[in-house]
Amino acid sequence: MGLWTHANEFYQASCILLQPNNEGLLDPSYYLVSHSIELALKAFLRGSGVSLDDLKNPRKFGHDLNKGLNKSIRLGLKSFLPITEKDIFAISTINDYYKAKELEYIVTGFKRYPKMELLTSFNGRLLDAINQFCFDKMNIHVTGADNMPLEPIC
Repeated sequence: MGLWTHANEFYQASCILLQPNNEGLLDPSYYLVSHSIELALKAFLRGSGVSLDDLKNPRKFGHDLNKGLNKSIRLGLKSFLPITEKDIFAISTINDYYKAKELEYIVTGFKRYPKMELLTSFNGRLLDAINQFCFDKMNIHVTGADNMPLEPIC
C-alpha cells in the first residue's frame, strides 16, 4: 500500500504540472508520470508476492517499466485492468528514456516521447484498478521485529 500511495502522489504531482498555466514543464511531467507508473507496477508486483530485493535488482526490474509491466501481466494485472496496444506502446517508448535517467538529467539529441495523454490515462487507470488489491494485500508484507504481522496504523 505504501508503494501505491507513493505512486499516487507522483501521479497527482504530474497532473499539477500538466495544468495549462504550467506550459514548458514537459520533461518533469514525463519523469513524474513514468515514476508513478514504475511505483504502481511495483505495488502490484509486491502485492503479488515479488520480494523487495527483486524489485530493486536492476537485472530483474530496477527502473525498467517494460520488465515491470510484463511481469505484472504474467501475474494477472489484466484481470484488474484492460491493457491496450497503445498503453504498451507508450510505456515502451518512454521506457528507454526513463530507465537511462534521461528524464532527470540533460542528454542532448532528438527524442521521441509518446503522447502524454497516453501515459497519464494508463497511469490513472492503473492506480484506480489496483487500489483495492494493494489495500487488501497491505498486511502481508508488514511485520514487526518478531516477523509477526503488525496492525495498520490507520
